[in-house]
Amino acid sequence: MTLIDKINLYWRKEIESVTTSKYSIYRYLSDNRTQRYKTAENNLKTPMDLLVYIPDYAWVKENAPEVINLGENPIQYEQILLSYIRGKSQKVYVTDNRGKILNTNQEIDGIEDQIFLTLGNKDQVDIAIPVSKKPRLGFYTFDSRLYEENGEWYRERHMGNRVIQIKYKKL
Repeated sequence: MTLIDKINLYWRKEIESVTTSKYSIYRYLSDNRTQRYKTAENNLKTPMDLLVYIPDYAWVKENAPEVINLGENPIQYEQILLSYIRGKSQKVYVTDNRGKILNTNQEIDGIEDQIFLTLGNKDQVDIAIPVSKKPRLGFYTFDSRLYEENGEWYRERHMGNRVIQIKYKKL
C-alpha cells in the first residue's frame, strides 16, 4: 500500500458523514462503500460503491474553463449535468486520466492523478469534468454502483445536491 493509499484511507475513516442542501446524509461505511439516508423520505438507500464530488459552476469556470460549455450559468450547468446522469441512453462513468472506468472507492483511492466524471453517448465522450475524491462544501455528490440482476449488469447512478456540511468523527 502506497503512502497515497494510506492517506486516502485515513481521511475517509475520519469522515463520519456528508450532508447536502436537501438534508440527505451520506455515511462512509466500514467496507469502503457509502450509504445515503434521504431525510425527506425517511429512507435509507442501498449502499453505493463509489462517491465523488462534482465541482460547482464557479469552480469549473475558474479552474476548468474548457468544460464550461455546460451552460452559461449555475442553473443551466446543473440541468445539463442532470440530463446526462438521468438519461437512459447516456454513458456516465468516473474515469482516470487515461479513460479507465473506476467503479469503487477502493479503485479511486489508488489513483494519484486527477479523476473525471465522463459524460457521453455510446462510444463518444462529450465532456470530462474533474471531480474530487474528498468532500468539498458547495460541490455536488455523485454516487454509483455496478450490480447484477438476473444475469445482466446494471449501473445505478445518482447526482445529489450540494454539500453543506462535512461531519468528522470525534477523537
